Amino acid sequence: MTPGPAAADPGVPGPGVPGPGVPGTGDPGVPGTGDPGVPGTGDPAHVARTYVESFAAGDADAIASHVSAGFANDHASALGASSVSRDEYRQRLDGFLASFPGLTYRVDSVIAAGGQVAVEYRMTATSDGHPIDIPGVMVLTVADGLITRRTDYWDALTFLRQTHALPPHT
Repeated sequence: MTPGPAAADPGVPGPGVPGPGVPGTGDPGVPGTGDPGVPGTGDPAHVARTYVESFAAGDADAIASHVSAGFANDHASALGASSVSRDEYRQRLDGFLASFPGLTYRVDSVIAAGGQVAVEYRMTATSDGHPIDIPGVMVLTVADGLITRRTDYWDALTFLRQTHALPPHT
């Protein structure tokens, strides 16, 4: 399930080679460049937490800055839609954010082992005028300060009940 190492771009300087915005160079203020004070960089648990928390600002570019070019976004829920590549993911983010006004993910716990991170969360928002509060877990793979894979496990049945698409539990 863990993807192999990303292929290096021969036209981009590697770690320790100066260059603005180049991964591994520690370029201040640029996500994914190795600066531990910038969201999307640093240890995998920090990358995961800042990614999940970035949804609250509703800035699709800021959210997408946490993921690699070859990012795989998988959903274990029958209602989720998977995507492959940062570009495809970014294109979908505006619609996702618009569908859930007031979207926030409350991080309840983070468990990290190497580049694998599990984030237990509560997603709160409004969907079609209905308040929602959905539990879930994201399993993230982090390499070089960026998320390369996300598998999101969330409770679709609770979502359907809270949006009145299904009757409440009796």
